[in-house]
Amino acid sequence: DSGYPNLCWLLTPVRNLRTDAERNYNEAHGRTSRVKERTIGLLKARFQCLHISGVPWTMGLIR
Repeated sequence: DSGYPNLCWLLTPVRNLRTDAERNYNEAHGRTSRVKERTIGLLKARFQCLHISGVPWTMGLIR
């Protein structure tokens, strides 16, 4: 997550923690991130087509 920039619509972990509030925020962010990763893993296990990223499917003509 720290690889992403901090944008108004994307919150990233705080670097150089100074306060308990920042530590609490990072812990909550980490928990949320783990839920997100677990959910994506479950979806990919259920829907195998999700393993193919960025490749559009093309269908041939069925006669």
